[in-house]
Amino acid sequence: MKNIFVKLPLSGLNYYIKAKFERIEKTDDSRVQLELLSSVKRGQMMINPKDFYAKLSSSDIFFIYDKMISQIDGEHVSTVFVNTPYNFLFSDCIIDLIKNNNHVFLCFELPEETGSILFIDIEERVRQLKSKSEIHFFLDDFGTKNSNFDFLSMEGLDGVKLSKELFWHLYENNRVFLRELICFLKARGTVVVEGVDRVDRYKFCCQSKVLMQGHFIKSSAESRIEYV
Repeated sequence: MKNIFVKLPLSGLNYYIKAKFERIEKTDDSRVQLELLSSVKRGQMMINPKDFYAKLSSSDIFFIYDKMISQIDGEHVSTVFVNTPYNFLFSDCIIDLIKNNNHVFLCFELPEETGSILFIDIEERVRQLKSKSEIHFFLDDFGTKNSNFDFLSMEGLDGVKLSKELFWHLYENNRVFLRELICFLKARGTVVVEGVDRVDRYKFCCQSKVLMQGHFIKSSAESRIEYV
């Protein structure tokens, strides 16, 4: 992936965004699944990516995502997972992102914290988007906030990414309950577990037949975001 230089008309500050990809194991074919992540710097100071993206407009999010995803080799990558702020979900920019990047399968991760947005509106928006395109939606980091079990029954939800803090806490302290939770979630879609960084954790996830995430694949792309 080549270096990306883009300009966004916001605050007059220079930001550097470096794309990186975390691999999701156990795919159905020889190609890999990746989650698109990024590190954000202003000068020498690191910025929390979630805080950074939460302040961007939907068009700015599209501009960054599109630059990064468009350079992914579709011959070796089957699926790209992306974090999806709700302002982006409800904008036309998400449709443009899907149209521009049909060389990979896109999976949109929805935050557990919905703010003032009604659950029924999220469900309807997901239904609309899936009726027009072959895409997936996952609930991200389930178990980090006030977990809404109604979300798990949402029409159009394809799977859940469990909070790694919750998952590995239960792994160390209550595996009986953890196995029951995995069965409950698998009945509703695909389950992805993050933070798989030890052999025993890997073996447990294999036995549980869940997708695993935990190995970083770093790209060489560093994007300079210039605000003018």
